[in-house]
Amino acid sequence: MLGIIPFDRKDGKKLWSALTTEEVGYCPPIIINAGGKRQLIIWHSESVNSLNPDTGEKYWGEKYPRDVPANRPAAPISQPQLSGDVLFVSSFYHGPFALKLDAKEPKASVLWRGKTDDFMKVTGLRSLMSTPFIKDGHIYGFCRSGEMRCCELQTGKELWESLAHQGDKKLQFGNAFITPHNDRFFLFTD
Repeated sequence: MLGIIPFDRKDGKKLWSALTTEEVGYCPPIIINAGGKRQLIIWHSESVNSLNPDTGEKYWGEKYPRDVPANRPAAPISQPQLSGDVLFVSSFYHGPFALKLDAKEPKASVLWRGKTDDFMKVTGLRSLMSTPFIKDGHIYGFCRSGEMRCCELQTGKELWESLAHQGDKKLQFGNAFITPHNDRFFLFTD
């Protein structure tokens, strides 16, 4: 199936089409400025890609997830986040992933990949639905199992984890959405 089709907003005509994908994805595309170019970032079930938003020309693509076993869907849902020259992507089933963007050309290289051996052993920031955010070199967000985590952007190293408490009972957040404000986070959770 086609991955992306832009339409002219004035007359609804198809402008171009690019990429193909095996599975449906839910990740919203973003436009960034990197490598001296505007880049349309598309994460679908097989890879993270950069396209010229005017023509559909592919600048670069990086396979992610690398392997998709039948019991682990690709699940491209949370939106990639850009901080400086690092593009961060997170998937519960396949772990976190960071790309370093080139300063002069629209190119990317793998900065680091999270461990993906056992997706039930949740390490690093492995979000499912909610989009993490980045501030001061740290990634903040929720894992599918309910943990709120903070990791280093440059390495993926987990710095802390927090669960909600009600008396002595630990509560998992489930799926939550997070908004930063000064020195605190506001959570919307189920």
